[in-house]
This record gives sequence, structure tokens and C-alpha cells, in this order.
Amino acid sequence: NGVWSGLYIVHLSRWLQHFDRRNILVLKSEDFFADPATAVKQAFEFISLDPAKVNIASVVKQVFNSNTAMDAINTNNTALKYEGDIDPKVRERLRAIFQPYNDALTETFGIDTSDWS
Repeated sequence: NGVWSGLYIVHLSRWLQHFDRRNILVLKSEDFFADPATAVKQAFEFISLDPAKVNIASVVKQVFNSNTAMDAINTNNTALKYEGDIDPKVRERLRAIFQPYNDALTETFGIDTSDWS
């Protein structure tokens, strides 16, 4: 369900059983869609590829112009935003559920989750 899939640290913890933390790169999709070139550069640097030797703009263009699920998402990230109203009680309950997991994600991977509330 939606709540279970959103508990990212739970799923990433399985990877940590097999790989050292320094061997796992976690990027927020919000950051990728807001600035894909920077996210691609981070990924290249993480795997020790020199971004200067790659045309990052071309890589980003290929990703966003491909015939994949990425086609459904534009660079403004509008396809991922919920436009309706959420009952305040439901919002608070979800915040209470997600907060400890988001805190653990921040602590373990340094991911800023403050904008997820």
C-alpha cells in the first residue's frame, strides 16, 4: 500500500545488510525533477565517472525524451503533486506515521525530509 511503499528507510535498510552505507546513493525524486542535470552529475561522481567527460545535458535530454514512464512526468513535477484537500486529521495521522521513518532516513542518508510534512 501507499504507506508501506513510502517507508523508504525500511526498504533501504535491506540494502544496508549487504552494502556499506558509503556504497549507496539516495537522491530525492523532487531534487531530480527540479534539477536533473545536478542529480545526474551527482550520480556520475558517486560512481567515479568524470562528469566533465560526459555531455550531461544530452543524458538528461535522453532520459526526459525517452519512451518510458518518465514521459508521464514533466520537469515541473506536476504529475506527482496531489491537488486535492487532505482532511487535517488524516494529514496529522500520516505525519505521525512517517515522521520517525523520515527522521531515520535523514540520520542514515543525510536526506532532508523537512519538505515532506
